[in-house]
Amino acid sequence: MAQGTPPSRRSLSAVGRRRASSEASGGLVWRADVERRLETSDSLDVVIEPLRDVRVLYAVGGGPSEADRRESMQYHGANRGERVVNLGTGKVALAPVNVLVLVHGSLMFLSWGVLLPVGALVARFARGVPPTAGPGACWFRFHWMLQTAGTLASLAGAGTAIALVAQSGGSHFGSLHKAGGLVVVLLGSGLAVLGMARPAKDSQWRPSWLACHRFGGCAGLLLGAAVIVTGLLQAAAVPAVIGLASAVLALEVVAFGALTRAAIIVAVPTKGAKGVQRSTVRRPSSAEAPKQEFVSPLAHLHKNAASGRPLSWA
Repeated sequence: MAQGTPPSRRSLSAVGRRRASSEASGGLVWRADVERRLETSDSLDVVIEPLRDVRVLYAVGGGPSEADRRESMQYHGANRGERVVNLGTGKVALAPVNVLVLVHGSLMFLSWGVLLPVGALVARFARGVPPTAGPGACWFRFHWMLQTAGTLASLAGAGTAIALVAQSGGSHFGSLHKAGGLVVVLLGSGLAVLGMARPAKDSQWRPSWLACHRFGGCAGLLLGAAVIVTGLLQAAAVPAVIGLASAVLALEVVAFGALTRAAIIVAVPTKGAKGVQRSTVRRPSSAEAPKQEFVSPLAHLHKNAASGRPLSWA
């Protein structure tokens, strides 16, 4: 807490701390007096001008003892913050919100919290919405558009993260959030490329490709949810925002957990007691599974190139 008269010499007031009464709040506060020369010989130190605003980062412990401070002073949570202090006038103001942080968080939550999960759910649940087959299938068009938009938003969010590190300095992968974010962005981009380069339906590689695509998608969404939570904690977001985001992500995790356990189903039209068409859901037997010839991906690409046909999209 900054208060008192402006410094009269080329250094801050003496080092120490004391308990002082606060007339504004009617309680007790801790005031820290820190000493540092305004201009040092260290090239890494910023020259402090007494009449200019200085951004000050602070963290608060839970008690006066050394044990209390070590136990309660944590990186995450509301016990830290940032203020703008004018050392000449003694005025203190809230630090302005970093626009890059807001843009990064918004893009990543839009990508891994909304677009990509919804696109995956569409591919899983909307296959019965007509038209259901071919490149114009309803589920495929929406899945493709949502995943493309989500991947672009993820890449844009990664760009803002790089700009943030360049702005503040430090390591690009110095925290769990940064390292996890890198893995998520690379995995999402790889899945997009894998989706565009998938083999044809009659290829022997199709089942393996489909398994990789589905498993990678589920893993990416789960990891993306974890990275979103670590980002909110790192930003010291208010508990209400964390609770809302956690609830949304938890529902997505539960939904995808159920999907991974579900078997492939087919709808068989039957007639009810009054002749009404109904659909009975059952699992296909192994005898109903179509037999496929072995076709390597390179041979499939060569065949498409020779015939002028594009890759199979559905």
